[in-house]
Amino acid sequence: SRILSVSKNTFRKTEPLSGQDNRGKMSDDTFEMDTSSIMPLRGSEKAIDVRWQRLPTGSRGEQYLAAILTTERLYIVRDVFEPIARFDFHTLDRSVLPFVVPTMSWLGPAVIIMFGQYLYAITLDGRSDFIAGMSYGENACVLSGVLPDRILYVRPSGNKEFPATVVCRPIGFVSVLV
Repeated sequence: SRILSVSKNTFRKTEPLSGQDNRGKMSDDTFEMDTSSIMPLRGSEKAIDVRWQRLPTGSRGEQYLAAILTTERLYIVRDVFEPIARFDFHTLDRSVLPFVVPTMSWLGPAVIIMFGQYLYAITLDGRSDFIAGMSYGENACVLSGVLPDRILYVRPSGNKEFPATVVCRPIGFVSVLV
């Protein structure tokens, strides 16, 4: 079974058994896995991106959320790996662009995903909203950056000398942020 780990502390070094002599040989370090910070992956699922977002400091001190993007789904989890929201890509129509790899970026309390030619916002309560469509024929776009009033993305230009174009497009995300 395949797993994805998003914690730098997933594997902890264990102490060698007493009485073992490790002088003069390469390290025989052994490690144990902390299973509270791993996520099982489905058969052919692959991890694409993990992005962390710091929450505003409150009475509980610093807290972080992670958006974990795989080829099949998006998970939003707390820093203790507690799932908050999930969005499965099989709910989207892949007939137009069946082999598109999604791209994402945090925007405040939401994750913005560009999937082919379409822009979605996934909120912390698991709601997904269609935001906009980018119409460039059968060419997929790649999300580069998100600001509250616009997005930056890369799309094919059709020019052999400069095959890609960076586009800045105004988009209102007020409904997502409220």
